[in-house]
Amino acid sequence: MTRLEEAVSEAIQMRPAVIVAPSTATAKAVRDKSAPIPVLFSSFTDPVRSRVVDSMGQRTEPFTGVWMEDDLDGKRLEFLRDAYPQIRTVAVLMDRPWESNCNAMSRLPRVANSLGLDITVLLADDAEEVQRVLDDPQAAKFDAWYLAPSGMATLHAETVLARLRAWGKPVIVGRTQYVVDGAPISYMVDIDFRWPAMVELLTRVLRGEAPGSIPIQRPYRIVLAVRPTPAKGFPPPSAQVVRQADLVVR
Repeated sequence: MTRLEEAVSEAIQMRPAVIVAPSTATAKAVRDKSAPIPVLFSSFTDPVRSRVVDSMGQRTEPFTGVWMEDDLDGKRLEFLRDAYPQIRTVAVLMDRPWESNCNAMSRLPRVANSLGLDITVLLADDAEEVQRVLDDPQAAKFDAWYLAPSGMATLHAETVLARLRAWGKPVIVGRTQYVVDGAPISYMVDIDFRWPAMVELLTRVLRGEAPGSIPIQRPYRIVLAVRPTPAKGFPPPSAQVVRQADLVVR
């Protein structure tokens, strides 16, 4: 039994009014126990595909929560192309869970082709794999990069972006904070709604509303952030994309 499974078993034995599962893995571990306890979950991956719930609508299982749905890989490639019209070859760096959830290997090449881009999806789950990808002699030959907002990026974006700066490569990222820190452009699902939404769901459940009757909540705002003069090394994005930005970072 893993530590997560042990923690879930301990939580169920306490017979709480509600279990809050802050990740897909935690929610799935609770679901596997089939305990008749209301569960509020937070997930970056499709909760139906991940088998956390059977439906986004009415459900028999006592689960509800928020899904920070991010299906923006194709749109990020479009903004990257618009920001740097001269690019043709693009490296798309993500971890395996992100690729699996988004079906990137089969879907993104078609999207890229429609944009006049030739992409290569590169997979890395940890620091060692990230370093291996960046040290490959072919890595510096791509015209531009897209760093997907996967778990790997959360842990290793600084390493990746430092290398891309050294190479002088255009890049689009999936976190606004990276633009604040110096990257040229990001397109991000606004997940600030998550905690207020969880509090509202918790209140509804504690007042007696059946969790399975409450629709899964999704984000309602997406932010295009652009830095017209990015950190030294990154080429500046086009004026066209700057004009489209929801947030311009100076």
